[in-house]
Amino acid sequence: MGSCTASRITTVRLLYTFMSKAHELTKLRVTKIDAARRQLETAITLWFHEADPVSIHTLACASFQLVYDINSQVGGSPMFPDRMAATETTEARKKYLHKFLREAQNFFKHAEKDAPQTFAFITHQTELFVFEACQKYYEIAHEDLPLMKLFHFYIRLHNPNLFDGPDPQKDIFDKPGTQRLKSYGKREFFQKVLPGFSQYGAA
Repeated sequence: MGSCTASRITTVRLLYTFMSKAHELTKLRVTKIDAARRQLETAITLWFHEADPVSIHTLACASFQLVYDINSQVGGSPMFPDRMAATETTEARKKYLHKFLREAQNFFKHAEKDAPQTFAFITHQTELFVFEACQKYYEIAHEDLPLMKLFHFYIRLHNPNLFDGPDPQKDIFDKPGTQRLKSYGKREFFQKVLPGFSQYGAA
């Protein structure tokens, strides 16, 4: 018997075993917002350790979608896809924007129509989904979590031009000690800066 056939039989048996013993198995009870947090914190950890970008993006988008849906249900302020769509003047542009933002996420999830295709993935777009999900998670859950604060701090430190308006923390980011953190690679930044966020909170 070939290994593939044996594997199929084993999988079926395993499924029926799970089904027959479902009442005995340990269950992890998870809310939607908890699932979003778990996915987002895992995505951030993998991102700082420069792990597989496809896996990171898939986790980030799954978390983003949960946060987006919860935000819509509670009547929260619009998230970036809706804010960007509101600036477009034609339906064609709105559809293009929607397709652009969802293209990588859908490519990594589905293959019923485009299995032979290859996709040119812009990996930096993951940061946008993670950043927005972190911001909105805080608004919904009122939890200022160390990993999310660390990601926000890193993005802000390396991209100060993205932040406008009055900034009460500008002096902190202008300090020589803070600026020296720019020289750290992402993994080193994670290892050296996260303990401070975990113990004392964000600056």
